[in-house]
Amino acid sequence: MPVIKQFVCGIFATSALFAQAHGGAMPNRVPPPKPVRSERLARPEHPLDRWAAMSPQQRSAALAKLPPARREKLTIRLAKWENMTPVQKERAREFAAMPAEQKLIVKNHAAWMQQLPQERRAAVRREINSLQQLSPEARVAEMDAPSFQRRFDTVEREHIGKMVSIMPPE
Repeated sequence: MPVIKQFVCGIFATSALFAQAHGGAMPNRVPPPKPVRSERLARPEHPLDRWAAMSPQQRSAALAKLPPARREKLTIRLAKWENMTPVQKERAREFAAMPAEQKLIVKNHAAWMQQLPQERRAAVRREINSLQQLSPEARVAEMDAPSFQRRFDTVEREHIGKMVSIMPPE
């Protein structure tokens, strides 16, 4: 028996050495944990943050590598970004971090708001802002109130409800 045991142990030891020498897996070896994404690559919160952080030389070199149409669009976006206030930039970062479904709701709402008369637009905006200050339970209660139902028509209530549902309470 001892001879067979030595033979089997020798085979396993040889295969482990062979695997190790040829870049294969070693038996009973646990690979090191992968670093968390944020540890691997610290990314800016908004795509334009990276461009804004570049020096003028780096930016012009990076822009030169882009196709002309994309370069022009990006140059316009960067100019707008640099003219934004810190509050506007933070709102843009929050929007960039939203899931695609929520971005679509916001874009549709913005397009719908542009079609409203100025006084209705202001009323809807004020209502969304006031509802955002409330807890989720209080929002529901406010939107179910008869006074809310009288102040806004069905379409306005639907848009307000969609916007409030994706906004975190402040």
